[in-house]
Amino acid sequence: MLLAQPCGTMVAESDGIAALACLLAFIADHGVPFTDRYSNSHSSINDITTQACRQAPGPARAGGFYTRELIGGVQQRVESRRSAQALLLPPLNSHLKEQRAKDAFCELTRGARAWANAMPEGINPEMFDRQRLPDFLGHQETQVIYKDTRGVVFPCCRASEPHGGQEFDHSAKVELLRDLLQSTYRFGASLPPGFHHDAQFEGGRDFKATPFECSRNGQLSVSATHANIYPNDYVLPAP
Repeated sequence: MLLAQPCGTMVAESDGIAALACLLAFIADHGVPFTDRYSNSHSSINDITTQACRQAPGPARAGGFYTRELIGGVQQRVESRRSAQALLLPPLNSHLKEQRAKDAFCELTRGARAWANAMPEGINPEMFDRQRLPDFLGHQETQVIYKDTRGVVFPCCRASEPHGGQEFDHSAKVELLRDLLQSTYRFGASLPPGFHHDAQFEGGRDFKATPFECSRNGQLSVSATHANIYPNDYVLPAP
């Protein structure tokens, strides 16, 4: 199935999720879903998802969960693109205690964890200033940012600096479409093309053979000042 991946985009359960069904229907009706007509739209998928949720039978519609929470408050949190927002963390490359962010995301989508408490207990963002992140923050600038158990800090790229986004033509294979969906949408809410985290150590320290998992190139050993990590866990080390 196109989105049957236990990471940040969505998780397809055996009884079916209305949002997944509507995405597949969207692709079937329009071919590649992100042609010029839709590539710059932040609402097309969400509008269609909401409509499908309202029409879906049985458990997919139960309590209007996906309409109210997934497309409501969760959408606002994802589209805020703030470094303090746990829902934006890279699923595979954000290391938690004895698990990864993707495991917490799976618990969210399966109802085992409350959306208000996206991360396990004890995993909280920290306040960073220029002294802690000299290569990212300006003078007298502070941000609340998540740091994983390896000490990797995940500030979101600045609003003016998303880059590296991809577009695919009508001949794109399913795997590439899934990769695009996972890099452009998180829990059904849209992200701008090229959105990423500027993963780095604090104190200006470089990565030295630091392991990362890249969705396209597998295991990487990164030695660089930082690495751009996209929502689909594509890892692009700094030159």
